[in-house]
Amino acid sequence: MLARAGREVLVCESHNVPGGVAHAFTRNGYEFDSGPSLLSGCSTPVSANPLRLVLNALGEDCEWVTYPGWRMVTPDGDFEFQVGNQAHWEEIVARFGTKNAVQEWRDLMTIAKPLGEISKSIPAAALRGDLGAVRTLRRFLPRLPALLLNGPKFQAPFSDLLRDAGVQDSFLKRWMDYICFVLQALPADTHPSAPVAYMISDMYEPGAFLDYPKGGMGALIGALERGVLKHEGRIRYNAHVEEILASQGKVTGIKLRSGERISAREAVISNASVWDTVKMLPEGTRWPMPKPAECGSFMHLHLGLKAEGLPGEMPLHYSVIRDWKEPIDATGNVVIISVPSVVNPGLAPAGRHCLHAYLAATEPYELWQGMQRGTSEYDAFKRERAKPLFEAVERALPGACERIELELIGSPLTHARFNRRHRGTYGPFMPSSAGMLPGPSTPVDGLLCCGDSTFPGIGVPAAVASGCAAANKLLSVEEHLEALDAMRIP
Repeated sequence: MLARAGREVLVCESHNVPGGVAHAFTRNGYEFDSGPSLLSGCSTPVSANPLRLVLNALGEDCEWVTYPGWRMVTPDGDFEFQVGNQAHWEEIVARFGTKNAVQEWRDLMTIAKPLGEISKSIPAAALRGDLGAVRTLRRFLPRLPALLLNGPKFQAPFSDLLRDAGVQDSFLKRWMDYICFVLQALPADTHPSAPVAYMISDMYEPGAFLDYPKGGMGALIGALERGVLKHEGRIRYNAHVEEILASQGKVTGIKLRSGERISAREAVISNASVWDTVKMLPEGTRWPMPKPAECGSFMHLHLGLKAEGLPGEMPLHYSVIRDWKEPIDATGNVVIISVPSVVNPGLAPAGRHCLHAYLAATEPYELWQGMQRGTSEYDAFKRERAKPLFEAVERALPGACERIELELIGSPLTHARFNRRHRGTYGPFMPSSAGMLPGPSTPVDGLLCCGDSTFPGIGVPAAVASGCAAANKLLSVEEHLEALDAMRIP
């Protein structure tokens, strides 16, 4: 967004490919997504999704494949969850819930869906931290009273909405625990209501669907990369930022691992975690480490599979629940699986499928401290800790493990190393009681932050919104207004 406004922008990318946790990589003819792949609101030009808004502003896009939902593999039985199909969902609720479950669901939607509509009525891209907000928010003023009136509900735990709606059914409670967990790694009794209500509003909108970029997540990252370069921004790869330089309390630039120093005229924007950012500052300019505890880390499994013998038609995504009786955030309890070659065969060699499975935010980093990558002990421990992933893959796709011809296991050490990420964490653990995450400003002049350590937090749309917030700190009001026009905000 800053390059688009004519600023001189240099992106220092630590790796040899762009995308961070959303980058794509190739092994033996398979193209894998490294992280997120479940998207919505991206294939339609008019959408509230911050990612779609940024693509609109940049004049960039990629081809999209749309699909209806994902498969749930649970101890009580499997079912297809279809977004945008309320009647089908109520059939599932009636199948798994008590006799009152459907009515309880309708009562919950009566409360949650309007709250979701309100929560997305003021786009994060329109916010700024000065009096210019009066102008950038002017077109949204009719929506503001409802937002302010419901402010306390947004920060309250989602379990409060379940209580207010009179939800007693155990299936519905488990379902909402699951939705909260996959959204931002928190169960319903600690997850702020606003993002959950937003997600419900999107998922249950009649006619809604999910999006996947044709060519994999790398194609989406390519669109963002083009958006920087076409506006004369620069991207340097293998540019490891080792230090953030400061003089007399003001950030002046960065120092790369190579020893090269690069001066910043206006600001340095860090999208590293807050823990990693603070460690890069000189001693005299560091602020106290933040209150948020970090979430756990990841286990990843990337597989190349022979397609022969697997179902001819499969969903792109699966969620596998090991045990509903365990807390939803128990280690190894929820495994997310994607098989993008189902909708995009070009991502795998002929007659093959690429599969990515992961455990998000539940793998304790402490178990891995002191281990040395590349040792037999490390390899054996990786395989031991990856057992829930293999078991989930086999539950979702019986016979899949007999068809493996390529296998890659990622651990918290992998996550910490490749993402240069404090303890390989998923992000800050921010229950509703902890208040809101900070915005882009920091106590150090000339340093801004974005990413999941800043508001609105974890997730692709949230990370994009935080990047817009950081850019807005440096854009003039006129530049900001022009960008909002180009975004085509609904």
